[in-house]
Amino acid sequence: MNFSPLGKDIIFQFVAKRQDRLLVDTTASGILIATANTSDQATKARWVKVLMIGEDVTDVKVGQYALVEPLMWTPGIMIEQEGVEQSFWRTEQKHLIAVSEEEMTDL
Repeated sequence: MNFSPLGKDIIFQFVAKRQDRLLVDTTASGILIATANTSDQATKARWVKVLMIGEDVTDVKVGQYALVEPLMWTPGIMIEQEGVEQSFWRTEQKHLIAVSEEEMTDL
């Protein structure tokens, strides 16, 4: 990718899958549960995988997982690279609740 976040910004992807503009949680047994509506999504913090960090970020590293406060992220941006579309989001370090080395789920 040919961009990088500034300052205390973090670029990430959600751990939960997305389907029809809704976040979809996967249980340990593999069952997909779509969030009923956007107000349900607004009340829940979400785990993300950190892809890039700004030069002033100190609380999380690239490759770690972070729990982000509810709705404290930008709308997703789609980038096509080599024919594959990917979605990315941005948040600020101050909106992180927790950090983990291990992949976490939202359920």
